[in-house]
Parts: sequence; structure tokens; C-alpha cells
Amino acid sequence: MQPPTDTNGFVPQQWRFELPASGDVDAAALVLHLAAELNSQADLPSVLQTVTDTATTLSGARFGAFFYNASNETGLSYVLHVISGVDAASFFSLPSPRITALFEPTFTGQGSVRSDDVATDPRFSGFPANHLPVRSYLATPVVGREGAVIGALLLGHSDPAMFTETSERAVQLVAAHAAVAVENARLFTEQNAALELAEERAQSLELLQEVTSRLAGMFSLDDAIDALVDTLVTHLGIERMGLYRLEGDVLRAMRAREIPANDADALPWTAFVDLSGEPDGLRASLGLGGQDLAHFASIPLSAPTLAREALRTGKVVAVADRDQFLAGYPELARAMPNVHAAVAVPLRVFGSDHGSLTLTWLHPMRFSPARRRLMEAVGEQLCSTLERIDLFTSAAHARSELRRHVDELTDASQTLQRSFLPEELPTSDVVEVAVRYAPGAKNAEVGGDWYDMVVAPSGRVTLVIGDVQGHSFSAAAVMGRVSAALHAYLLEGHQLDVALTRVNPIVEQSGLLVTCCLVSLDPRTGEMTIARAGHPVPVYRRGDLVGQMPEEGGGPPLGVFGPDARWEVRNGWAQPGDRLLLFTDGLIERSDVDMDTQLESLVELMAAQGDARLDEAADTILSKMAPARGDDVALLVADYSGIAGSPKRRSVASLVVADLASVAEARQFTTRVLRDWSLEGAVDIATLLVSELVTNALLHTQGPATLELVPAGDRVRIHVSDPVAHGPEAQGADLESEHGRGVMLVEAMALDWGVDPHGAGKLVWAEVATT
Repeated sequence: MQPPTDTNGFVPQQWRFELPASGDVDAAALVLHLAAELNSQADLPSVLQTVTDTATTLSGARFGAFFYNASNETGLSYVLHVISGVDAASFFSLPSPRITALFEPTFTGQGSVRSDDVATDPRFSGFPANHLPVRSYLATPVVGREGAVIGALLLGHSDPAMFTETSERAVQLVAAHAAVAVENARLFTEQNAALELAEERAQSLELLQEVTSRLAGMFSLDDAIDALVDTLVTHLGIERMGLYRLEGDVLRAMRAREIPANDADALPWTAFVDLSGEPDGLRASLGLGGQDLAHFASIPLSAPTLAREALRTGKVVAVADRDQFLAGYPELARAMPNVHAAVAVPLRVFGSDHGSLTLTWLHPMRFSPARRRLMEAVGEQLCSTLERIDLFTSAAHARSELRRHVDELTDASQTLQRSFLPEELPTSDVVEVAVRYAPGAKNAEVGGDWYDMVVAPSGRVTLVIGDVQGHSFSAAAVMGRVSAALHAYLLEGHQLDVALTRVNPIVEQSGLLVTCCLVSLDPRTGEMTIARAGHPVPVYRRGDLVGQMPEEGGGPPLGVFGPDARWEVRNGWAQPGDRLLLFTDGLIERSDVDMDTQLESLVELMAAQGDARLDEAADTILSKMAPARGDDVALLVADYSGIAGSPKRRSVASLVVADLASVAEARQFTTRVLRDWSLEGAVDIATLLVSELVTNALLHTQGPATLELVPAGDRVRIHVSDPVAHGPEAQGADLESEHGRGVMLVEAMALDWGVDPHGAGKLVWAEVATT
């Protein structure tokens, strides 16, 4: 018969077996007492002890034991859990029972075993040395409601024939009660453990969100440590925190904070390195009385400290109480007499060691796996902040060098100070921007999306939008490194494709993918260049015309193809009054609407806004396109006003040449375009090269050929594309020959030339100076 269960899976304690028909009133009272005790107890050790004590008393045994089943890698083993009637120490040194004919029925759940004298029982093979004397033997399995053997009650007496049938039935009754109580206790323990784990995870998430939020805007070591200390005091009750940075083969204490017991302001530890010759002052700053910690200011990697051990193993190292602290790190423990628990967290990013973070408590602590993972995550956040601070310091140095060569660099300096989700962007006389960032989950403070605006010393403006794969704290760390590095390269004046190429190794090291879109604008002329690394195409509005920019060009996401990755840069022109929208895919990705439909909605929304102010436009786009965000969203809206009296704009001009009879038309087209661009000085050489390149393309292919004139700063690029992949070759002709002189003329007259693949065919290009 199986006991009933309630909706929570517990076996109701009021379910009971009938008392054996022995008429033993004392036994009945004892069983009732057992039921009452089990009904009031929830923890498993107490339940097992009560069961064992009752079975021993009811059966008249000299001693009893409850063996609890546990599996290991070698098979089934039986571990002594509790005993009754004798000193527990007499059992601790004994091995687990061997599965012999006498014990097998009990441990396999076949039934009870009773023997009047094991000395004469053929099923008995002997007890181990030093075992208590046993003649009478009684055992019964404790079987759960699903038929699984929970454990076994084993009872013994030094005299023979001490156990009767009534004893056996009484012990079986206890075993039945035990099965119900043990399973209830196990369920209670499991549910309590699950509840504690859920609460711990919720607290950990809250702590990580606050750490991430507060460290995200830090650009100095002092500010970062102050923010981290305040957060850890609130959530973890730490007493002291220290930061060790790796310098060669030494861990050096850079700065630390001691937390006062009262409400007074915390006094920072002064850098150890500055007090190496003043141990008295150091002791006073640490608040440790006569204890001397001066020699811990610089820790060799061979020294036995928590900070060194964490860095060596790459794992969190913790001591939970004072005894463990003294046993593992006696010298450090004696120097910190009030500390009971401590933890050290390695600071490591992408295989690069930075140092260790140490925390101490004045009371014991429990370091569960979840708590250790929390410490690892805190270390990751601090390490990414240190990385960003280092990058910011490097950028500041680069800014100082540029200042010696450029008169105006104030705007660039302000831009570099906002390298990580900047709250303020630099200003431009002709480009006005509004930015928005929204996390994908409630209360999330940081993600993998970012935006930026870089104003180079030349005045050129570059708009940046990007997205790091995933939503983990590691993705946020990668975002910080990539955005800061990309900002620095763009500030130095690198072309868009060069900046992407240089940032790509940083992404490769992380093992993640990064997409981004860069739009660079010359405010003086309106010349615009665009480079995309696997990112959505921007949306623009020009008057009443609204749509996506052309999808041609671009390249793969960062971190995919290694050093061979290339990104094509496309050229275009902005006109005064143009509005441009850059965004991450979280704006148009929804589980219930396909992306093309979302893009159409975005274009319609841009058109409906008319001349709405930038801030109003940004708020409307974010609220209407992503009301229930499942992903992070970053967007940047920019208006271009243009400069009065700016030079005539030059856009790419193209012409399809069908046959040789149209070569003259190609020359005339070239002359007309260059004069329209006010580049009369380039007309003669350009028309000669156009004639040779177009003629060569039509002679050696089935045609047609496409001619493009592309403005490129102080040069004009001539592009001639055709459907045949084989490139042109010089045939040994001299300048007096009528054939084969095209390649020679191109080599002689062009500043540079080359052949690139173009679809199934090729593109032959040449460059001509504009002056």
C-alpha cells in the first residue's frame, strides 16, 4: 500500500500503520511519540536520529544504526549515518558493511532479516575487527513510496535470541514511519535549498546590476574603487577591500579602503608604494595598531597569500572562518587579527592578468558556488573598468601629443572623455545629434550596444553605432574596449576601413562578434563616406524623400575573418536639411513582426515626423518602434545643416559605354563632369586615360563597359568595369605602335592604377591628380 501525498509532494504525517497486535501499551505510546516527533521535525539528521532511537528502544536492542544509501563512481556504497545505544565514535573507524547473504535482502529492499545467533547463521561471514559483539541481529529496509530503498535499520544485541516476531513487526512499523518522515525531510531540505538559491541569485543579480551601473561611468581608479566599496558594503557587508595590480613578478597594492564601524567617512589606504620607508605611518593608516603590514605592500608571486593564489590559479580563493585563515595563510592571518573571512578574485581579461581584488569580513562567511560566481563577475566588471581606464589614459596621452601639432583640440578632448556610452557628445556647427540607449531587460544598466560621435581636428565628424554579440557582462567589457579603441583611431584621423582593421584583433581575442556602422561627414563640403561591418543600413530623410541608404558595400562583422577581413567604404553626399538615423538591430527585431515590416514602419515613422526636433524624434522612434524591448537598443539621429558658400559638391558620375563608337562620348562625358567640378586641370590626362581604358575593355570583352568618375580628395579615380575577369597586359609595344600601348600609357600617366575583382568580371582603376 502506497501512502497518499498532498499537492506539494509531501507525505501527510497523519497517515499511519496499525500498531502490532502485541498489546504492549508502552510500545504504542512510544510509536505515538515517534509520530509526534517526526511531525514536528523537518531537518533530515534529526529525523534519522529519532527513527534510530525509537527502533532501538522498541526492539530491545543494545544498539541500532541507520545506514543511508549513496552511490559513487565505483558502485553502491553504504555510509553510516546515525547510531543509537552506544558511543558513535566506536563506529567511525569501521568500514561500510559488505553485501553478503545476511545483509543483501535488507539493502536491496527484499524484506526484513532476523537471526537469533549470527555466530551459527550460515549467511553470516563475520564482522570487521573491533566491532561491537553481536549475537542477535534484526534488520529491515526503509523503502520510499516509489519503491526505492532509502536506507536500512540494523539492530544488534550481544546475547542470542533477543529479537521476536513482535520486535520485527515493531521495527517494520518504525521503518514505515521513517520512510514517510525521511522523504518529507528530504523534500523540505530540497525546497529550502532551492529557495535559498533563488534568493541568493536574486541578490547576486541586484548586486551585479549596481556594480555594472556604477563602474560604467568611471574613468579614474579612485572613483572606481570608491564606487565598488560603497556597493559591496551595502550588499555584502565587507570590512576591507584592496586592489593589487600585477607589475612584472610582483603584486603591488595600488589602493584600498577600510570600512569604519561607525558612520564616519571611510579613510582611504594610502598607496603602499609611497610609504615603503614609513612603516609607522602605514600602520596608522591601516588602523591595525602594532601590526605591521608594510611587507604586504609588494607581494612576490611566490609568496603564500590569497591575492597571489587567486592570480596563479585564475580562480576565486576564499577562507570561510578564522581557523581556515590561520591554517592556510598564517602570516597574513596573524597580521590581521580581527579578520575571520577573506576572498581574493583574479582580475583577468582575455587571458591577460591584471592583478587581484581582495575583500575581508570580521565574521565567518559561507562561500557557495553561486557566491564564488558572483565574486568572479564582480572581478570581471572591475577588470573591464581598469581596461577602460588604461585605454582612457592612453587616449589622453595621444591627445596631448596631437595638441602640439593642432591649434584646436578641445572638442576632441571632450569627445575622448565620453568613450563609453557618453552622456554628452561633442558639438558641431553643422551636425546636430540626439542619442538614446535603452537596455533590453528591466533595471539592466549596461549591454553590448553603443553609440559615439568623433570630431577630428580637421573638423570632420564621424557618427558611430555598434552592437556586441550577447547580453553578458563579458559582452559589455568587449563593448568598452572596442568603443574606446575605435574612438581613438578615428580621432587620430584614420580612414574608416583602417580603423575597423585595427580594432578587429581586439574583437578576435574576445571570441565574440561585433557589428558597427560608421558614417563620416566633411561638414565643409558635405562629402560623406560610409563603412559597415555586418550592421543594419542607416535610414535617411531628404525633404519628402525617406528610405534606407544603399546596401552595397560593407563587410563582415568584426572578429570573423581575422587579418584577411576587409571593409569597403562607400561615398556619398549630404545636403543641408538631411536627417540621418543610425540604430542597432534591437530597434527592428521583434519576435512577432518580421524585420522587413519593421523597417517599413521605421521609414513611415521618419516620414511622419516632418521637421520635429531631434530630441522629440529620438524619443518617438524609441517608444513606438521598441515599446517592449527584448534586446538592447541604441540609436543616433543627426541633422546636417551645411555651410553657406561651401565648395561645389562632387558626386560619383557614371556612364555605360555600349561599343567602340561611343568612346568619344565617354571622353566628352569626362570633360563635362570635370569642368562641372571645377577641375579643368585634370581634363587632359583624365580623358586620355578614359579613352585607353574604355577602348581596351570593349576590344577584349563582349561589352558593355561602365565608366565611373569618383572624387577622392586631391585625386579623381577613374573606374572602368567589364564582365571579363582577365586583366589587361602590356604586349611589348612601344609608343609608335598602333596596338598594345594602353597599359604603357596608363602606367606612365596615372598617379596609381590597378585591377580589382568586380562581380564575375573586373574593375580597372586609375588615379589622376586634381591640381
